Amino acid sequence: MHDEDQREGPAGRPEGGGADAAVQGNSTPPTGGGPPARPSAGPPSPALRAAAWRIEERAARIAAIEPHTGAELRRALVSPFGALELVLADQERVAKDILGAGGVTRLIAVLLGVSLLYSVPYGLVLGLDFTWRVGALFLGSLAICLPSLQVFSNFIGIRIDVGRNAALTLLVTSVAAAFSFGFFPILWFLRATMADGEIVNLTGLSVLFLTVALFAGIAQLLRCLGVMTAVTGRRDSLWLIVVWLCLLLFVTLRMARTLGLTA
Repeated sequence: MHDEDQREGPAGRPEGGGADAAVQGNSTPPTGGGPPARPSAGPPSPALRAAAWRIEERAARIAAIEPHTGAELRRALVSPFGALELVLADQERVAKDILGAGGVTRLIAVLLGVSLLYSVPYGLVLGLDFTWRVGALFLGSLAICLPSLQVFSNFIGIRIDVGRNAALTLLVTSVAAAFSFGFFPILWFLRATMADGEIVNLTGLSVLFLTVALFAGIAQLLRCLGVMTAVTGRRDSLWLIVVWLCLLLFVTLRMARTLGLTA
């Protein structure tokens, strides 16, 4: 009989090896095996593809940039505004100058000239005794810290000669001097039209201007270093520069106090 063939077990389910049992047997997870295989990774997200495309585009653009020619550097030596443009707006070409196989003597001369000449007007506003002190603040601090950068670079295996290290770090002083040149008319006007402490503390304001100028120079150095990293693919110098910049900031603070440029 049909009813007899469908005998039920204790749980009220058919006892035979029917389709339900087969399904249950197949649904039992395997025991003793390894972890289940992970699904294969899908295609990269649009954000990742866009980021990779921007990196490739920047690398291609930097690769197409040519370093300054000798004639351009000679013109910058005799053209104040040409030198200013080179220091403030040509960090990609400056990076190529430093990485290039040619010498960096003319580049160092341009950066050193900007560091010296553009810091004089700010010092004159502070007084005749201060004419040389702003340039001494930036260049003196750099001269004290440059040997440590050279030693650290060689220690971690970055092969760069003293001249190229000097050119790279002179970006800090030259940009700082250029910013001080931009600030000196403001400081002169305030000193000429108001007494110290009338609205603001003029000495404190001068310290603020010089601090902004110094950090602008540091920012330009990091921008140039970013270009160099994109060209060489080496990132081990980034942490070195960060540590060295902390040392430079500390020495500059002590130098400012020694030269009487702080309150």
